[in-house]
Amino acid sequence: MPSFGLKLGMTFFIRVRLLLFLLGVTPLAVWADAPVPRAVIIAQNSGTEITDLLVPYAILSAAGVAVEIVSTSPGSVNLMHGLALLNLRTIADLHIKSLDLVVVPAVHEPDEPELGRWLAKVAALDTLVASICDGVEVLASAQLLNGRKATGHFYSRGRREANHEDVTWVENARYVHDGNLVTAAGVSASAPASIYLASLMVGDDAAHSVARVYGIDLSTGAEHRTEEFKIGLQEILIGVRNYVLGLRKKRYDLLVDEGTDEFSFAFVVDALGRTYRASVGVDAPDSTFITKRGLTIRGKPISPGSGMKVDMRSALSPQAFTVSLDSTVPSEAIKNVFEHIEKAYGRSTARFVALQLELPAASVDR
Repeated sequence: MPSFGLKLGMTFFIRVRLLLFLLGVTPLAVWADAPVPRAVIIAQNSGTEITDLLVPYAILSAAGVAVEIVSTSPGSVNLMHGLALLNLRTIADLHIKSLDLVVVPAVHEPDEPELGRWLAKVAALDTLVASICDGVEVLASAQLLNGRKATGHFYSRGRREANHEDVTWVENARYVHDGNLVTAAGVSASAPASIYLASLMVGDDAAHSVARVYGIDLSTGAEHRTEEFKIGLQEILIGVRNYVLGLRKKRYDLLVDEGTDEFSFAFVVDALGRTYRASVGVDAPDSTFITKRGLTIRGKPISPGSGMKVDMRSALSPQAFTVSLDSTVPSEAIKNVFEHIEKAYGRSTARFVALQLELPAASVDR
C-alpha cells in the first residue's frame, strides 16, 4: 500500500485529476506519469458479475487510482446478462510486486485453483486484497480468510458458513476490513466499499469528492441491516412468475458512446436483467463500444426498431425511455431505472430486483 508520505506527495495530482474528471477528461490520459497507486480488478472468463466488476473500476479510476481489469485467461470475459468484455491482459502478464490493490468480484467459479494460487501470492506480499459480493468465496477458497472476519451477499451466508467454517462471517456491515483484506456485502455494496478502498489508496478528500459527484450516500458508513434481506415464498413466487412471463422478454437497446460511464451502464444492465423479463442489447456498430475509460464491451446485437431505447450516451437526446442524466451521476441512473421497472413490471418486481442487489427497499420506494 502507498505510504503516508506518498499520499501527501500525491495530493496535488489527485486534485488536478479530480478537476479533470469533473470536466469530463479522463485523468489517467493526462497524468500518466504521476506517482499513483496501482490496482487491478479480476475478471473470470467463464463469468463475472457486471456491477461488482465495473463499479470499482469506475470509482477507483475517478479517484485517481491507476486501475486495470485483467482476466484469468486469454480471451473474452462473459459478463452477466449476455455481455462480454474484450481485449484484456491476463493475471499472468502482471508483476504482482507493483500492485497496491487487487479487487475480486463475484465470479462463476470461485474455487478456480490457478486464481486461488495467484491471490495467495499477492496476499503474501501484504498487498491489499478486496472482494465485492461473493467474490469473498474466491478469497475463502484460497484460504486467505481463515481466522479473519469477512462478509458477502446475504443469500450465500448459509453456503459460506458450511463451506468455510474457519472464517468469522459478519452481518450488518456493508464492508469489513481485517488486516490486508477488505470484503463487501451484496452487489450494491460495491459503491460504498469502492469509496472506502479509494480512501485507503488516495485519501478521504479525493474519495469523498468522487462520492459526491456520483451521488453515493456515505452517511451510514459501513452500517447495514442484513435482516432486511430475505428470500421467502413470496420472493420465490415473484421470481417464478417473472421467469415464465419473461419467456418472451421485453427488449431494451442501450444507446452508448465513448462517454458512457461504466458505473451507470453496469447498474442499468444489471437492474433490467434481474427482472427476469428484460433482454438488453447494445445499439452500436457490431454491438461493440468503448466506455468512458477505455473498456471494450460487446453486447447482444439488436434488430432495428425492435427495442425500447435507453440512452446511456454522454450527449443526451430524447428517447422513448431515457435514463437521461449526466453520465457521471449513477445515483440518477439507479433512481430512473427503478422508476421504470416499477412502472413497467410493478412494485413487487422493483423490490425483487433491489433484493437481489442487496439494495435497501427504502431506496427504491421513494
